[in-house]
Amino acid sequence: MTVVNLNKARKAREREAAKTLAAANRTAFGRTRAEKAQAQAETTRAARQLDGKRLEPEGPACPSGSEGLSAPQLLPPGGAVGKAD
Repeated sequence: MTVVNLNKARKAREREAAKTLAAANRTAFGRTRAEKAQAQAETTRAARQLDGKRLEPEGPACPSGSEGLSAPQLLPPGGAVGKAD
């Protein structure tokens, strides 16, 4: 007959459960601060490069940036804009 210290067995079981939980958390939340900072820097860099390649700057005439891709405005038959007949 072997004698088992129940306190040690309980603590070993709790340690094993904690290791399992830690492994699950590493896979769920497993990016280090450096990895998060690098990903943020890459995202910022890509956004700056994309903004630098804009054909038309954003402004009050083009708030969302997508209106520049619409069909060109045609002039009325007289050719003048805003001229009353």
